[in-house]
Amino acid sequence: LQNNATTIVAAAKGHKEYLIQHEKIKRSKIEVIHNGVDPARTRSELSQAEARAKFSLPEKANIITQIAALRPDKAHMIMLKALAVLIRELPDTILLLAGDGSERNNIERKITELSLHKHCRLLGNQRNIGDVIIASDLIALSSNPEQETLSVAAIEAMFGGKPVVSTHVGFMDEIVLNSETGLLVPPQSPQKLADTFIKILQDENGRKRMGQNGVKHVTKLCHVSVMTEKFECLFKKIIQ
Repeated sequence: LQNNATTIVAAAKGHKEYLIQHEKIKRSKIEVIHNGVDPARTRSELSQAEARAKFSLPEKANIITQIAALRPDKAHMIMLKALAVLIRELPDTILLLAGDGSERNNIERKITELSLHKHCRLLGNQRNIGDVIIASDLIALSSNPEQETLSVAAIEAMFGGKPVVSTHVGFMDEIVLNSETGLLVPPQSPQKLADTFIKILQDENGRKRMGQNGVKHVTKLCHVSVMTEKFECLFKKIIQ
């Protein structure tokens, strides 16, 4: 297929390098077009206080949200272990898990094992994800390196004005610019994840700055109109 293709689209700059090095695709055949998101998907008509009331959350709590299918590669167990460490320092913290999937029963058992019932809520799939984002102080991803490329959930969070804490996997460093739009941590490290949460939750001005920077960054890189324009230009180039 690659030998017959005129052009192959990579979802990130790092993805392009992966295709060159591991799939042996010619550099000249690859165009980079980042995933595009419509910011209307993350728009909420609610204030943070109203969104928290909607989900029966304390107005003054620290709210961390992971938006991801409940699958092994999303490493929710690492997130729960980090939460168990985190609440020793910040006991008014609640973790929201938005999404559903095959790991739900295992996650529920882990919540019981770690006595996290007061600190973790499974929201299931959410139609109005913008309300979940606006209720949160930050969005977090604990993914393993095998699957994550460029998380749409992280892009949506940034359009919602929230900083992102993510494991340094895939090509997440193209959207989570360390200390600018969020913070990156090594995968499979609950302690470092917890330490990073504490750092960002205790820095309200830093969260606001990262949130504002994130909006600017994804608007330039990952807005659906930017993606559409790049594909239109590519199609015109191909058919000439």
